[in-house]
Amino acid sequence: MHSVDAQRFTDSIRFPTRANAKATFEKIITAGQIILEEAGLEAVNSNIVAERAGVTAPVFYHYFKNKHALLNVMADRLLLRQNEAYQRWETESVETRDDLRAHALLVLQETYRVTASFTGSRALIVSLRAVPELAGIRIAANQHAAEFYADRCTGCA
Repeated sequence: MHSVDAQRFTDSIRFPTRANAKATFEKIITAGQIILEEAGLEAVNSNIVAERAGVTAPVFYHYFKNKHALLNVMADRLLLRQNEAYQRWETESVETRDDLRAHALLVLQETYRVTASFTGSRALIVSLRAVPELAGIRIAANQHAAEFYADRCTGCA
């Protein structure tokens, strides 16, 4: 399962199918998250990520066309976790604006908790705003949130 905007990165990412390849793929993603958390977006490049992951640069490029493809996978995972937080509240409907406000606060607190627990999340969120190639991911997530709240308020005027 991927975010709506992940589709445009399909040609830039090779998702592994075998267990050992999946482990390598995950090591690369984890290394990218750690570098992002420790040093920010500017420090993330294929050579440094590959070195931190214990693989060669060609292995990095086997899975990811460039660092934006890697950032896309990381952002996609963060936003899917946030969407899971929304889905926990999906069956709730609200009748008044005050109910909506209280409901929104609970959901936002949960998404904040999810985001804070995701390695590199702060720099990743900044990257979603700073890197034009990643803007669609942020827009898709915002659209999901807007639709979620619009669907909750059955009697709000």
